[in-house]
Amino acid sequence: MLMGMIGCLVFMLHDTADAPQPEPPLHDVELMECYVDLVAISDEYDEIAADGEIEKSGEVLRLPDGFELVAECGDLNRSSLEGCWIMYEWDSGWEKGQIVTVSGRSKSKRKCVVQFDGCSSSDEFSLDLECSKYYSSKNEEGTWVKLKKK
Repeated sequence: MLMGMIGCLVFMLHDTADAPQPEPPLHDVELMECYVDLVAISDEYDEIAADGEIEKSGEVLRLPDGFELVAECGDLNRSSLEGCWIMYEWDSGWEKGQIVTVSGRSKSKRKCVVQFDGCSSSDEFSLDLECSKYYSSKNEEGTWVKLKKK
């Protein structure tokens, strides 16, 4: 019986010796090195502004043929936005798109789904359109503007 217990104990010790051991925890210096690497990478790729929004392209707004600019933003009513054509400034420049759906209740900010020209019908983009970011002669820093057909 004693031999059986010793054999069982040897088997248990042998079994645990082959088991993978947990990795030792990272020390503060190693954690800091990981953080420094991430900062270096993020500094290298600065396409996204500090506030998490896409940086503007800096291109001059050029209206597409057959459209004119709507000078004032006005209230962001669902009925005035759905189906409306807009220009939106991405980091690559201004693009024309059509608002497909509108959600939210605010008259100064709405979440809109937009289908941009040149994209497939399955490529729709969700944008937060705000009156404060409306492009006009008074706000040339704006990122979007409504269009109307001539």
